[in-house]
Amino acid sequence: MDNGPYTIQVKNEKLTQYNRLGLFILLIHGFYFILYFIKTPSGVNYLALAGGILCAALGVVLNGSTAFREKKPVIPFAILYLVLSMAWFLLLNGWLGAALILLAILDQLVRKKPVFLFTREKIGLPFLTRSSARWEVLNQVILKDGILTLDFSNDHLFQAEVVETGTAIDEKVFNEFCRSCLPDKD
Repeated sequence: MDNGPYTIQVKNEKLTQYNRLGLFILLIHGFYFILYFIKTPSGVNYLALAGGILCAALGVVLNGSTAFREKKPVIPFAILYLVLSMAWFLLLNGWLGAALILLAILDQLVRKKPVFLFTREKIGLPFLTRSSARWEVLNQVILKDGILTLDFSNDHLFQAEVVETGTAIDEKVFNEFCRSCLPDKD
């Protein structure tokens, strides 16, 4: 019998939605910078406005195709948010700059590869914060036909498609490993 540990990467089902949200945020900022550029009296930092417009336009053009496909953006949205936040700080709108910095951090967190780590002691869960679950809180763990299913004792069910990595996992051996780690529930 194999004693693990097993590392299983699952598909990030919401990647396309994150890309669409990122493009929407860039479009809003781009339009706002353009309006600000047109309607602003003299004395404003036009270089920061032009930089914001250029950053938003570049992000929309280069990352536009990712809104309809599950692929990685050409320019990470977090970097675009940080550049836009610098423009807002230069325009003396620090609260918008701070909000975009927070958005950049959140974007990095949600785009992490979701990887489960199965050991004899616990399961490392790939949620927003790195957490783990003891085997006692699970009723069953099954890997079948490329779908990972975790059935929690509190009636929560998690299912996700497994991403093919370099090492293939024998489903039968993995399921037997999980069955041996689960406590007997009589």
